[in-house]
Amino acid sequence: MAGQIRQPSPPTPTSNPSKMESIITDIYNKLSKLDTLDNIMSRLSAIETRFGKLENAITAIKQEMTTQGERLEGVEMNNSLLEERLNQVEQERDIARECCNDLHESMLEMQTRSMKDNLIFGGIEETGTGEDSEQVVKDFIKTELGISDEVEFHVVHRLRQRDDGKPRSIVAKFVNRKDRERVLRAAPAKLSTKRQFSINEQFPPEINERRRALYPVFKEAKRNNRQARLKADKLFIDGRPYQPPPQQQYHGPTDAPPRRAPMRGHHGPPPRGHQSPQSHPQLHQQGNFDLSGPRDHRR
Repeated sequence: MAGQIRQPSPPTPTSNPSKMESIITDIYNKLSKLDTLDNIMSRLSAIETRFGKLENAITAIKQEMTTQGERLEGVEMNNSLLEERLNQVEQERDIARECCNDLHESMLEMQTRSMKDNLIFGGIEETGTGEDSEQVVKDFIKTELGISDEVEFHVVHRLRQRDDGKPRSIVAKFVNRKDRERVLRAAPAKLSTKRQFSINEQFPPEINERRRALYPVFKEAKRNNRQARLKADKLFIDGRPYQPPPQQQYHGPTDAPPRRAPMRGHHGPPPRGHQSPQSHPQLHQQGNFDLSGPRDHRR
């Protein structure tokens, strides 16, 4: 009929079933991809968790490094303080060593001065028990040195027993310095043919060691016709003090020279403050030689 609107016909099932299957397959594939995406998201979440832990670990490491750095700065500061203190202690040690050496030299000087009036007489036969050592020395001075004047002494005594059978030496402290000098001056001429006797100045053992070390230089200077004089532990050549090489210099008790073996002819080292007639074996071999001008005569 005219004027009527035509209604659309209801859809009819497709006549192509393969197209529907294609659509369903496509939807299934897309759903499968969504499942894969969920899996990927789960993995990403796990990775993010791991990265979070790593970041925390890195932060902790940085904090530990900062702490260690602060500790290291503290250790370096402590090392600097310790080094400064060590330098201070070394300086104090050097000062103490210098003071110790000065005191030691002062002590040796006082010991040397206390022995300045002493002489040691060697080779004089012992008269037995009850011997008067002072009278023995007086008789020796008169008979062997030809000095008839009476010589006075403060103290006269024998030294320790020798194990070589020779008479013990006698140490005598003179009252008058002039008498001592006369005895020393008379010794070279009077004892030149009597090698069994000796007359020596007395020095502390350490001074004897220094003199012993200087003697080869003294002897060489004499051999070269130079003026040489050994006064205590100081050697003068042509009027000038001799300076040993640095490796041979003695700097006090902190750098003491090695000890000698016990001197031949004694049971052990000599008593403190005494000089043995065997103190200078080189002089003993050379005969009656003047070691320090008119002050040291050996057989």
